[in-house]
Amino acid sequence: MSDESRQQRVAPHGSTGGLSGRAVAVAAIVVVLVVFLVQNLQSSSVQFLWLDFSLPTWLLVLIVFALGVLLGGLVRGGLRKLAGRDEPGKK
Repeated sequence: MSDESRQQRVAPHGSTGGLSGRAVAVAAIVVVLVVFLVQNLQSSSVQFLWLDFSLPTWLLVLIVFALGVLLGGLVRGGLRKLAGRDEPGKK
């Protein structure tokens, strides 16, 4: 047996081989969101400016969540641009 085959495989620096903290956080958020959506199936009345309509609560929460993710990405991109880090690999 050669020395290469005897060496143990080592994970790259900073990698644990498992789930990252970010992946765990995203999974937890998704689980909490799904539980909330399932528990809120009734309709909600929405009044915004001149609009007045009714939506299932789960759909309303899903729309607001998606808007929050979108706006968060826009803000993060804007902050990167202000800091001069337009390119992901550039520091």
